[in-house]
Amino acid sequence: MKRIFAAGIILLLASNALAQQAPNLVTFSKAFTIAEIGPGSTSTVRFTINNNETSPVSGLTFADALPTVPDNLLVASPALASTTCTEGSVVATEGSGSITFSAGKLGAGGTCTVSVNVTAATPGVYTNPSVDLTYDELSGAAPSSLAVDLTVDGELPGFGKSFAPSTVPLGSRSTLTFTIDNTSNPSNVSNLDFTDNFPAGMLIADPSNAFTDCGTSVIPAELTATAGTNTVVLDSDGTITFPAMAAGSTCIVSVDIVANTAGLQTNISGDLLADFVASGFAVSTLDVTVTPIALQKTFTDDPASAGGFATLEFKINNYDRNLSATDIAFTDNLATLNPNLAGLTFDSVVSNDCGGAVAGTGTSNISFSGGNLAPESFCSIQVTLQIPPGQVTGSYVNT
Repeated sequence: MKRIFAAGIILLLASNALAQQAPNLVTFSKAFTIAEIGPGSTSTVRFTINNNETSPVSGLTFADALPTVPDNLLVASPALASTTCTEGSVVATEGSGSITFSAGKLGAGGTCTVSVNVTAATPGVYTNPSVDLTYDELSGAAPSSLAVDLTVDGELPGFGKSFAPSTVPLGSRSTLTFTIDNTSNPSNVSNLDFTDNFPAGMLIADPSNAFTDCGTSVIPAELTATAGTNTVVLDSDGTITFPAMAAGSTCIVSVDIVANTAGLQTNISGDLLADFVASGFAVSTLDVTVTPIALQKTFTDDPASAGGFATLEFKINNYDRNLSATDIAFTDNLATLNPNLAGLTFDSVVSNDCGGAVAGTGTSNISFSGGNLAPESFCSIQVTLQIPPGQVTGSYVNT
């Protein structure tokens, strides 16, 4: 009996030892980069995979169904789905409620992430459930992430932005508008702050036409948007009596930008701070296209005075590396300014190194024809415009 009992003890200890030799050394977790946002703001859900094994793992796969209670938590637009895992495919359709990742690889001792932007419009607590991670070398139970919560707080303002137009030729302008939405909040917001640093292919235009209606006439918001730089800053310090933003209201910040790099330019702001509490960030994408010939223009001495003169410069680029451009032509009808600046006329040509001829002096119509440009070169035409006296102060858009 003693020998049988001793043998049973030895066998049990050996079995425990075998079980302890095969732990799952791949771990999996997820978190929201901002766990509390305002309605319509954006946060990022980030999945982190750690491989503590002494050999690589492959076939990393998971699927995350975003919660539908109290409403739908959705993949944001743009989703900016990305991964630092080797290979692997992230599927996160904008406006959908699911995120999948498959066929990822990770070296021994390595860490990688999968990130996707998400948003929700309805206040409440969105519990993103536990998710299992599988992989080819899995020998035990699949590692699981814990459930995590994203709170959409109706007492925080929402934050969004958009480009208009959302597609522009290289070197052209677009207006970037930030919208701060406090309509779900029954309380005033005394302070609003955010900073937006543009991607490398984007600058504030000259003139910037920067505008905000945040703040009050008593305590106006301070908006910094200097032409030629790449940063917009809103600093709105109010009081209980004169808030930066009233309960149930919205306000905007807008600025003109110029795109100087082709392709999709993704602009991600810093967090909006409402009474010094982060309320999520805003993100939008500008599609910058390239055409062989591009026309840009600017008022070089803006602002100008009623009854005086303004200088309008046209810049033409030939982006083709091999072919010259000939017979270049354009027209600009000054009578179509918005709002209408009646009586604005083309006064004289200051300079023209584009060849061809500029016509229409003394009228409201500028026309150019017969221009020529060598490959990968540019030229400019400068004209003066006569502004009629008595015009109302304001911004006039020439398209």
